[in-house]
Amino acid sequence: RCAALALALALALSLTGALAADTVFTDITDPETARNVEVLRMMGVIDGVTATTFEPNGTLTRAQFCKMAVEALGKSDQAVIYQNYTIFPDVKAGFWAAGYINLAVRGEDKFIAGFPDGTFQPNSTITYGQAVTVLMRLLGYKDEDVSVVWPDGYLSSAASIGLTEGMNLSGSDTVTRAQAAKLFVNLLNTNKKDSGSTFAASIGNAQEDVVMLNPDTTTSDGVPAVLTSYSENPIPVANRTGSAALSGRKGTLVLNTAGKVLTFVPTDSGTTEDITISSTATGTITAS
Repeated sequence: RCAALALALALALSLTGALAADTVFTDITDPETARNVEVLRMMGVIDGVTATTFEPNGTLTRAQFCKMAVEALGKSDQAVIYQNYTIFPDVKAGFWAAGYINLAVRGEDKFIAGFPDGTFQPNSTITYGQAVTVLMRLLGYKDEDVSVVWPDGYLSSAASIGLTEGMNLSGSDTVTRAQAAKLFVNLLNTNKKDSGSTFAASIGNAQEDVVMLNPDTTTSDGVPAVLTSYSENPIPVANRTGSAALSGRKGTLVLNTAGKVLTFVPTDSGTTEDITISSTATGTITAS
């Protein structure tokens, strides 16, 4: 299987040209963070601070995190419906994230609330406890499903279902942009409440055990696409193509109802080895 996969990758490279850079952001040096960011960038959940920088150690505001959550649900198109509401005195209709915040508070999912004084504090830095609570509610959990003590109840329940795997923060800690990316990728891999399916499966058609051969290519008619082991032909993307941070990885391919790629979520199972191909021939490859 390894030889077949390597040959498939070699053929893909010869047919589609060189792969993209490891990441589009020059300030990300950690491979895991690069992969997480690419998963979310493909979905449209996250963007860089500039075209080439991500600021992985920067923080996120409550408004920014709300926007990410709405994008993860695939409901950004509904935000415009809520844009002209004024629920909180510090979130006027003209505020850039008003639609996302109001949708998060009043929409079908209702995954965040304001403060007892009636404000939302959109520009305040989101804490780890707040962030985990939002993601748990996206998974279908409510206050009555966890301990009455907040945020400890949510943090404990989140740890038990794997949502916070790899995280080591207290509830009042701030969350960096890199840590937020990890939390959202964990979300995609976590089962929803009372369900045997993951969050990724709830937002699209999730195909497991797929190998990403080229995350940044085009179809025969020039449409941005990805090439995977799921299909012999490149599949158009719904939002954006990926980068080489996803190349050669096995994981879950998430498609929307139109059959376009929403994102690709790598798995940590198995092993990965980078090789340099020096030559290819029918049925064989030679690695230097």
